[in-house]
Amino acid sequence: MMLESVIMDVLAPTASYLGELWNADRSSFTEVTVGLSRLRQMLRDLCPEFENELHGWRHGCRALILATPGKQHTFGLFVVEAFFRREGWDVSGGQIDSGDEIAHLVDRQRFAIAGFSLSSERFVDRLASLIRVVRWHSCNPEIGILVGGPLFLEQPEMAERVGADAFAAGGRMAVMRARTLLTRKTAPG
Repeated sequence: MMLESVIMDVLAPTASYLGELWNADRSSFTEVTVGLSRLRQMLRDLCPEFENELHGWRHGCRALILATPGKQHTFGLFVVEAFFRREGWDVSGGQIDSGDEIAHLVDRQRFAIAGFSLSSERFVDRLASLIRVVRWHSCNPEIGILVGGPLFLEQPEMAERVGADAFAAGGRMAVMRARTLLTRKTAPG
């Protein structure tokens, strides 16, 4: 199988299935955590080859890919990061737990794109607040904001509600939307 197929057709659906088991109370927190940890290790093992499949060049664009603080499962973020790296982006990300940390980061480093993941409505207001913080503090006044995750798959209109520029369902689409945002924001007009 091609590496993209392994990631998108095997690992990602398995992670989603583990989430379903957790939500249905058919697996314990420990079982889901161990399963996701193993999937993340498999992804880590595949990433170097996957990220270098297309080319080894870097175009200098930077992306900040984050989980909304409070979100526990971040497997999807690692998949999205791998797609951005594969397309030549410099990626920072992971889990940052406060708006102050994010403000500090975007104030000192120029990111073309900031992407956030959200799985439930529980943290919608927190995400909207973080997006405002990024826009206010970013040293790049043209920063594009992407959102993704299960909540936006179910309710794409939520992207506008939280103040994002675009919604993306998965890594491949996130990179395409990022390119579109860059083109739009840098176009004369």
